[in-house]
Amino acid sequence: SSWPTINGLSFNDTTAVLSGIPIFTGALPLKVKVTDSDYRSLSLAYDLNVGGTGVARAITNTPPSGTE
Repeated sequence: SSWPTINGLSFNDTTAVLSGIPIFTGALPLKVKVTDSDYRSLSLAYDLNVGGTGVARAITNTPPSGTE
């Protein structure tokens, strides 16, 4: 299944792929939570930075310091 589209991007939780064509540039707050088979979870919040001009857009992300 897929999550709702935000800024033209959607996340497919089956394939773990974030895809789409961004509508605007700038920082998009993003929170990721993973849970293992023992129900232990880890959450991470960071900004997904969308930049570029014209049709092609570059997508980068920067996790908070010390979480890589």
